Amino acid sequence: MAFEQKAQCVLWFHETKLPINVQRAFRRCYGHNPPDTKSIKRWYEKFKETGSVTDLSRSGRPSVSEATVELVRQSFQRSSTKSTRQASRELQILQTSLVRILHKRLRLHAYKVQIVQDLQPNDCPRRAEFAIQFLNRIDIESNYLNRICFSDESTFHVSGMVNRHNVRIWGSENAHASAQLQRDSPKVNVRYGLMHNKVIGPFFFTGKSITANVLNLLQLFIAPQLEEFQPWIMFQQEHPHTGVP
Repeated sequence: MAFEQKAQCVLWFHETKLPINVQRAFRRCYGHNPPDTKSIKRWYEKFKETGSVTDLSRSGRPSVSEATVELVRQSFQRSSTKSTRQASRELQILQTSLVRILHKRLRLHAYKVQIVQDLQPNDCPRRAEFAIQFLNRIDIESNYLNRICFSDESTFHVSGMVNRHNVRIWGSENAHASAQLQRDSPKVNVRYGLMHNKVIGPFFFTGKSITANVLNLLQLFIAPQLEEFQPWIMFQQEHPHTGVP
């Protein structure tokens, strides 16, 4: 609540001696819910003792020394990706205190790492060509997208590959950091198909989704489901990753 409103409540209470009268006057004057009785009396007693309704400035040494702040600064300068839990153990500082130092004293923020695919030199022009061809087909046939089953794959690495949800980079500004992901590391793949009004799958693979696996997936699982839904559906297989069909 604003200082002026607290001061006005003190004046009303001094005049009327009744909190209910203060609350009625507050509602008429400011048009919203008034403070409770306990707050009104506390402000009045504080004004009698100190001559003000604001909190007194706190004296003494700060709760965290400059030396401790500098230790935290140096620790995250050496490794900006370490977790606050790890830094807490290394520096023997409570994690809550460490986070407070990072935010309030050092003005640092935790930025999330973005996982991107490790592209090859010829991938970009092939993707651009595919996008242009795709847009041209949509211009020719307005419901073209309704006839396509898009497929994609989510990869779960069993080798402890970085999880971007658990990785942060501490800094005063966003470094827009990214981590390249090698797609041939040990993993489990989950594949699914997405249509304009239907999801096909999911289907699970161990190892790499080589051509034989994809062919079996098409023949044994996806094709029967597509025939039941609409027999004229086309199936898109990883063209955004590998280039033009």
